Amino acid sequence: HNWLDKRGEHSTIVAFLTPDTLALAKKTLALLPASIRVIKIETRDNGPLGALALLMEVFRLAAEIGQRVGIDPGRPGVPGYGRKIYHLGPALGKRAAPADATASPNERKTDARGTRGNREDEAIVAQAQRDYVAKLRRVKFGCLVADFDGTVVPPRAGRGDRLSPPVVAFFEKLLRNHIPVYFATGRGDSIHSIIAESLDKKLHGRVFISYYNGGITVPLTEPAPKAEGGPHHLEFDELLQQLNRDPLIAKVAKIENKSFQLTLRAAFPAAVTAIRELVARQTAGHFRVVQSSHSLDVIPGESTKLTCVRLAQSQLPEGTELLTMGDRGALLGNDYELLTHPYSLSVDLVSGSLDSCWNLLPAGCRNVSGLLRYAKWTKIQNQSFTLSIP
Repeated sequence: HNWLDKRGEHSTIVAFLTPDTLALAKKTLALLPASIRVIKIETRDNGPLGALALLMEVFRLAAEIGQRVGIDPGRPGVPGYGRKIYHLGPALGKRAAPADATASPNERKTDARGTRGNREDEAIVAQAQRDYVAKLRRVKFGCLVADFDGTVVPPRAGRGDRLSPPVVAFFEKLLRNHIPVYFATGRGDSIHSIIAESLDKKLHGRVFISYYNGGITVPLTEPAPKAEGGPHHLEFDELLQQLNRDPLIAKVAKIENKSFQLTLRAAFPAAVTAIRELVARQTAGHFRVVQSSHSLDVIPGESTKLTCVRLAQSQLPEGTELLTMGDRGALLGNDYELLTHPYSLSVDLVSGSLDSCWNLLPAGCRNVSGLLRYAKWTKIQNQSFTLSIP
């Protein structure tokens, strides 16, 4: 009220209203001077649903204002001192710990199941974790299928980034012992040069890449598939036009038609929700949206990283199994299906399943560091490896 009393003529109030707060809101707004401009944004939902609906309107309003004044709210431009302030943690020069830095494997599962604090389910999860670890310890693995972004390279790694020396050492040790490695990724040709230039050329014949979320799988010794050679060009071209007609999506998302899939990089979460809604509404289930740490991908309904898994399984030595690793194991993540495999480990997010997709890493260890921690648990022999989980 102090601000409005002195600067009311240059101010606007935006009132976000739900049915259960409407009476109080009207009384409040009625007390304001008539000269102060008021915008009302309402929802028919009460409680948490109403809050979520209005939160989406906040994003849309910010996007609209940003468009009018020529500023992207997701990337407004931050001065050097602002970035330094942003990255300060509780102690000088020390970043704040991730939200799940203290989470145990069991707590990650109960969080995914929405049952943390439920003693009955916590006991069920604890027993399931013991059973799963025991199962992994008993098995010989003859192949590894790994996600790329967020697992083998850090989230949002660029096209020119190379595999780190410890990651190269792990993969080359597997390959030299005749254990094939498959990379299941949402990327196109950018991954080919990264893998080819990182790993010893003599080992390329045992490396396979499944591009475009399982759209096509070929050996590293073959060139990367050309995007224009994909089978879905016309359908994706039409969907691309529909996405570009939406003013919010067109403003904040960069969209590429890679024929096997549409790849999008969205500036902020409201666009992700809008993209999911539009694809679900316009394609009647023929296409779906999956999210990696690298991008948001619209893929055909039949595309799945499990295609890569089935191909790898057909080549397994007798008496061995296959291990999958990824970072986006939660529902709607692009590793969700990959990590439904009965022998699967996550380096970050997990699903609620008790039979797959466990993150067994210590608190605060994730992504590439998580892969390398799992690597320390492997005992590699000729044509197989086992897991010695502490």
